[in-house]
Amino acid sequence: RIFRLFYMMKRPNQLYLEITAALQQPGAIITSDGKRFALHNLLQKEFLQGPAERLPSLLESYLPTTLPLDQLILALLGDPPILPAKQRRWSKEKGLWLLSLQGDAHKQTLWIDEQARQIVRVVFDWDKKPALTLEYDGFRGSPALPRTVAFALRSRGLKADWVFLEQKRNTQLPEKNFQQKVPADVPVREIAVVR
Repeated sequence: RIFRLFYMMKRPNQLYLEITAALQQPGAIITSDGKRFALHNLLQKEFLQGPAERLPSLLESYLPTTLPLDQLILALLGDPPILPAKQRRWSKEKGLWLLSLQGDAHKQTLWIDEQARQIVRVVFDWDKKPALTLEYDGFRGSPALPRTVAFALRSRGLKADWVFLEQKRNTQLPEKNFQQKVPADVPVREIAVVR
């Protein structure tokens, strides 16, 4: 499936995502102010809201990921998080530096383009959740942002390529852009924290 998206992100954990349906009309609007998220599905006439930490799991059909929201935003900006490590190992392979990190309950491998000094691939491998692969391509602009970010949870057979057609950098994004009011006459469902 192909979706057309409009989005705004603000570090560390604010997100506005509009998914376009047929005839360029909004099909869903998703926001997170860093504390709470809201998901208004205009096609199914439903409104979900809850703690921001639950949002990544609800986005799985558009963005297969196991990263928390703040790390997801970094990953979309071409700056994937570097997990804490007890062991680090560097190696070299065909113009790429490989950095292998080993933590208590995870492994992470990063492929870094030696000339561009950009991370072009990263694999997060946790003990208790599926491994996630991110691949970056087409860095451009200043600061350099990727044109394509490919997400894959191979153990679940999920893959999504985000292709950025147009990018604008704006440091003045109002907080209200990352919040939604509950629309009239739409059922509201509260999503709780999973413990």
